[in-house]
Amino acid sequence: MNRIYPDINGNLRNGNIELFLEIVVDNYLKMQENKKACSKAMDELKMQKAQPPYLTKRKQEEQQLKILSSCSNLKLTIQSIVVLNTFFESLINEIGIIELGETYYKKNLDSLNASAKWELVLKLIYQKGLNKESQYYENIKLLTKSRNSLIHYKSFKIPDNKIDSISKSLNNTLQHEKILEKTIESLNAFFIDLNEIIKERKILQWSDINNQLQRLEG
Repeated sequence: MNRIYPDINGNLRNGNIELFLEIVVDNYLKMQENKKACSKAMDELKMQKAQPPYLTKRKQEEQQLKILSSCSNLKLTIQSIVVLNTFFESLINEIGIIELGETYYKKNLDSLNASAKWELVLKLIYQKGLNKESQYYENIKLLTKSRNSLIHYKSFKIPDNKIDSISKSLNNTLQHEKILEKTIESLNAFFIDLNEIIKERKILQWSDINNQLQRLEG
C-alpha cells in the first residue's frame, strides 16, 4: 500500500513501492485461478472429442481457440509485466536515494536504465552486487525485454485469417506469461541475495515485502 514511513536516516518518506508488488501478487494469484479453469475446460473438450458426434479437426481448433481466448491472462500479464518492472526500478531508486542522497542520485544515476542502476548502485554503496549467474537475474532481464516489446507494441496482419496464425499469436502471449511467472517464482531468491547485500543497513526494514512473498507461497 501507499505508505508514509521513516527511512534509516530518520526522514519521513511517502511511496508506492509496496503497492506495486501487491498489484503483481494479486494478479498472479488471479492468473493461477484462471489457468485452473482453462485446464478444466480443455479436459472437457478432450472428452468431447472422444465421444460421438465427433468434432471435425476445424471445429476442434475453433473450440480450443475459444477456450484459450476466454481463459486468457493477457490483461493481467500486461499489467503485471509493466508494474513488476516498475517495482524493480522503484526499489533500486529507493535504495540509491536514501543511501546516496536525492540530489546526488538524480544528478548522477537517475538517467540510467534499471539494469545499470542495479549493477552500479549496489556496488557503489555496498561494494557488492546481485548474482549475474542466477536464474532470477536472467528472469529479470527477460522480463525487461517483455516489457519493452509491450511498450513498443505493434499489431500484425493474420495471413488469410488462418487459425494456425491466430494460434501462433496466442502462443506468443503465453511466452510473456511464462516469463512473468518465472520472474515471480524467483522473487524469493532475489530478495535473499538482496537482503544479504544490504542487511547491515536494514534499509528495507519498513517493507511489507515478506508478507507479499508469503502470499505467493500461500
